[in-house]
Amino acid sequence: SIRKMKKAGGNVPPVNTEAKPSLKERRKELRHAAILNAARDLLLRKGYAAMTLEDVSAEVGVSKPTLYGHFFSKEELAVSILVDSMESAKQRLKALDAELAPAQAAKTFMELAIDRHFGPGIQAYFSGSLPVFRHVAMLQAEDDLVSALAATIKRAQNKNTIANRAPPRLIAQTLLSIIKDPVYESGLGRETIKVASMKAGIVKLLLG
Repeated sequence: SIRKMKKAGGNVPPVNTEAKPSLKERRKELRHAAILNAARDLLLRKGYAAMTLEDVSAEVGVSKPTLYGHFFSKEELAVSILVDSMESAKQRLKALDAELAPAQAAKTFMELAIDRHFGPGIQAYFSGSLPVFRHVAMLQAEDDLVSALAATIKRAQNKNTIANRAPPRLIAQTLLSIIKDPVYESGLGRETIKVASMKAGIVKLLLG
């Protein structure tokens, strides 16, 4: 026992005071994730304007009261999906930083971001939903991602491996602004812009 170990002068193992989630809490977490995944799939199929909370509850197989226990509105659910998307992007950048030189990490991340948005990305399905993008949680998630990318760009500038000497945060914020600009999206829809050429041009513009 711990008391005997103390008397014998032995090392007492640290006590794990971190409580494990209960079965009820774990089930709630799994249901929360299932709701997010179902809503993400519905957004890709129907878009934000057409998707309803009834669609989500039917897709997951839960009652509306249960759904409201996780999300009060469609806007709150959409914000959660986008914030999760931003966090995933930040984790991708972190992984690239660990594997590649800063300039290559920044370039690869920008290419992935452009491909994901103008390919089967999630943000394109939020057309006409400005309140979602102006939500405080969304703005904070965007700011965190911009800060992370700016740090990578700064390291590349310090190593003189990118030509653009503009403020790193300005470069990172410009990428986000370009991706969110509906002009590019409408141009792709009319096939006046090709993703590959647009991607090369944007990366060249931002990194030099």
